[in-house]
Amino acid sequence: MTLGFDYPWFLLGLSLLALPILLHLMNRQMPRRLVFPSTRFLRRAELPPEGRRRLRDLLLLLVRLLALAAAVLAFARPWLTRPPDGAGAAAAGDGTTVLLVDRSSSLSARGANERVLAIARSELAGLRPSDRAALVLSADRVLAALPPGSAHQAIMETLEDTPPQPLAGDHAAGLRQAARYLEGPGARRLVVLSDLQSPDWQRVREGLPSGVEVRLATVSEAIPANVAIIAASATPVSAERCRVVVEVRSFSERVEERTLTVRLGAEQASVTLSLPPLQVRRAALALPRLESVQGIAELSADDYAADDVLHFWAAAPPPVPVVAVVPAAEDDAEASPQAFFLSKALQNRGAGSTAFALQTVAADALFVTDLSQVPVLFVLGAAERLDEAGVERLAGFCREGGTAVVTPGAFPAQMIHGLRAGGLGDIRLLEWVGQNRRRGESWTLGWLDPKGLLGDAFAPVASTDLFLFPIRQYLRLEAPAAAVHLRTASGDPVLLEQPLGRGRVLLLALPFDTAWSDLPLTASFLPMVQELARSAVPAGHGITRLECGQALPEFRDLLGRAAATGTASAPPSTDRPGVFAVGDHPVEVNISRRESSPERINPYDLRRRLQAEAGPSLAAPALATPHERRALWPVLALAAAGLLLLELAWTLATDRQEIRRRVPAGP
Repeated sequence: MTLGFDYPWFLLGLSLLALPILLHLMNRQMPRRLVFPSTRFLRRAELPPEGRRRLRDLLLLLVRLLALAAAVLAFARPWLTRPPDGAGAAAAGDGTTVLLVDRSSSLSARGANERVLAIARSELAGLRPSDRAALVLSADRVLAALPPGSAHQAIMETLEDTPPQPLAGDHAAGLRQAARYLEGPGARRLVVLSDLQSPDWQRVREGLPSGVEVRLATVSEAIPANVAIIAASATPVSAERCRVVVEVRSFSERVEERTLTVRLGAEQASVTLSLPPLQVRRAALALPRLESVQGIAELSADDYAADDVLHFWAAAPPPVPVVAVVPAAEDDAEASPQAFFLSKALQNRGAGSTAFALQTVAADALFVTDLSQVPVLFVLGAAERLDEAGVERLAGFCREGGTAVVTPGAFPAQMIHGLRAGGLGDIRLLEWVGQNRRRGESWTLGWLDPKGLLGDAFAPVASTDLFLFPIRQYLRLEAPAAAVHLRTASGDPVLLEQPLGRGRVLLLALPFDTAWSDLPLTASFLPMVQELARSAVPAGHGITRLECGQALPEFRDLLGRAAATGTASAPPSTDRPGVFAVGDHPVEVNISRRESSPERINPYDLRRRLQAEAGPSLAAPALATPHERRALWPVLALAAAGLLLLELAWTLATDRQEIRRRVPAGP
C-alpha cells in the first residue's frame, strides 16, 4: 500500500487546525465574583450541569477540527495504490527502473551534466540485484536507448559518451520509448533526469501505463544568469564595408555586462553591452566586406554558453525573385515596353542596394507558377487577361503576405472589374483621362506622401524630377479604403495601396509606357520601381534559418522544379550549428533559442500528467498487470461536507436548548 498526494503543498493548511482551538479557549466563560451584602433575599436555584456542557463543547470542537482536516486533505488530492492479488511477490522481487535522461542543449549549462551523471550513479547504486535497469536518452528524438536488463556499467558508459546535444527538447518520443520498457507486471519506476525546462515538456499530453511510479530528479539548482544572441544579420553599405546588426537578450533578473564580438573571416569588431534585466538590446558594428559567407557573433561566456554564439550569412544575400506578369507569352522583357522598362530599373542598382532577379510569365500561366519564394509580383497591363484561376491565384498570393503591383493595360475597365470581382479591392474607374485629349494637353504629378512608401526615396522631393515629367493619359480612380501615396497636381490618386490579408495590392493609375507618360524616361523611375519592390521584401528574405535538428526544406524554382543541391557544400544533417548554401539558397543553422528560456514546469503538474489518470497511456498496457490506484479525495470531501452539516445541526439544537433554559416559562 502506497499513499501519495497530487498537491502536497495543501497539507500546509493543516496548520489552520490551531484556529478553532484558539477560538474555543478565548470564548470560554470565566466565572465572575460578585459581592452581595446579604444572601437572605436570594432565591435558591440549581446550577446548570457544567460537566455535561463542557463535554458537549469539546465534542463540537472535535467535529469542527475533523471537518477542517477533511477539507484540507481533500484539496491535497490523496490517492492510495494497492498491488493486485499475487503482485506482492513480484513487487518484492523483479522490478524495472527506466532512467529517462534529458540530453537537450539546456543541459549543457555549467554543472548540469555533472549533476546528471551523479544522480544516475546514485539511482543505479540504490537498485536491488533483482531489479532491471533501462536507459532512454532524449532530446527532440530518442538519441539512444538500452532495454531493461542492461548492465549498469553499460548505462553509465552510454551516458558519458552522449553529452548534451545542440538540439531543442521535445520528450514525447522519449516517453513513448520509456513506456514500452515499462510494460508488464512487477514494480515499475520511471526516473526523469532533466532541468524540467517548460518548452521541452509542454507538448507532453499522454500518460504512462497505470501503476508506474514517477520520480522527477531536477538537475538545475538555480536559473543561470544567462544572456543570449537571438539574431544577427549583415547588410552591405558600400563596396568595401558592411553593417552587422546583432540582437542580444538578457534572461537574467539583474543587470548583466557582456562583450560582443563579431567575426567575418579574419576581421573582427567588439563592443561592451550593459543589459537591463529581461530586456533586448541591438548593437550595430561596421566591418570590411570579405568573400567569407560565414559570420560569427559571440558573447563572453556565461552559465549557458550554447546560446552565446550565433552563425549568420555574411555574404551578399541572393537576388530577390521578382515575377512580371505580361498579357501574352510573346510579351517578354524585350517585346513588352512595360517589362522592358521594369527589367532595366531592377538591373541597375548601386552598392549596398537589394539585388533582384526578374522572371516574366504570361497571364494564362500565372495559376501554375510557384510563388512561395516570391515577395513581389508586377502585373504589367495583364490584369484584364487573367482568368478566374489566375485572379484567385493573385488574391491568394496577396493574402499570404505578398505584394502585387498592378498597372493598366489596353482595357482598363476590364482590369478594374476583374480586380473587384476577385476581391482585390473596392476600386472604381471614374474616367480615362486623356483618352481623347487635345494636342499638347498634359498633366503632372503634384503631391507625394512624405510618410508613405516613396517618402524616403524622394526626400526632399523638390530635388527630383518627379513633378516635372508630362502625363498624357491616366486613370481617375476611386478607392475609399485605400491609402494614397501619390497624386496628380489636380488631386487625382496615382498610386494606391489596398491591404489584402497579410499582403497588399499597389495600383498605379498609369503604366510603365511612354505612350501614357514620360515616367519611364525620368531619373525618378528607377528609385520609384526599386523602392516599390524593396518595400515588399521582408527582413532576412532569401536566407533559410533553421534550428539544429530541423530537416532541410526542399527548394524549388518558379516552375516547381527542385533546385540543384550543388556539390558537397551542404552537410548531411543540420545537427550542428553552421552556415552553408544549397545551390543558390543560403542556410543558417543555430541552436534553438527556446532552450535559453528560464521557465520551469511545475514538477507536480508534470508528475500528474504522466500518471495514468492524466490521459491515455503512451503504450497499450493490455498485457500489463497494473497497480490499482484509488483516489481518496471524494471520500474526504463527502466526510467534510457531512461533518459541517452535523456541526451546523448540533449548533442550532444547542442554541435552542440554551434559549429555553434562559427564558422562564409562562404562568
